Amino acid sequence: KKVENNFYQANSLEELGELIGVHSGNLTDTARKFSEFAKRGEDRDFGRGKSIWDRNRGSDPNNKPNPTLGTIDQAPYFAMPFKASFLGTKGGPRTDERAQVLRLDGSIIEGLYAAGNVMANCFGSKGVGAGTTLGPCLTWGYIAGVSAAGCKK
Repeated sequence: KKVENNFYQANSLEELGELIGVHSGNLTDTARKFSEFAKRGEDRDFGRGKSIWDRNRGSDPNNKPNPTLGTIDQAPYFAMPFKASFLGTKGGPRTDERAQVLRLDGSIIEGLYAAGNVMANCFGSKGVGAGTTLGPCLTWGYIAGVSAAGCKK
């Protein structure tokens, strides 16, 4: 079933595939393959968790043998649409000049502010180098803070 904010939830991978328009056999095969990688602790497709940096930043250090990999073998299953981006977010919430989040019709959502990488990326789908988002993060963080505090700067 479709749940809040375009998330999909299903009790099986076959059902999830049908909901999101993905061939259920391919989805099931991919989940089975990834789960095998997780059990071995080695992502043979993309190398997740190969470096010490990845392993130290894994979501669950108690997840053995690799903290960055987990099996996909227990319902419920969830899916959400996303668009690939080179850097930061693409398609995050749009804001006005005061960092207030806007609805799809352009009206303001009172009391909701966004800054940095959670808001729509000001560079679109491009990134010009490491650290590129630091300036916008600081600037929009300041603007959001001043706006939320009700300051007139």
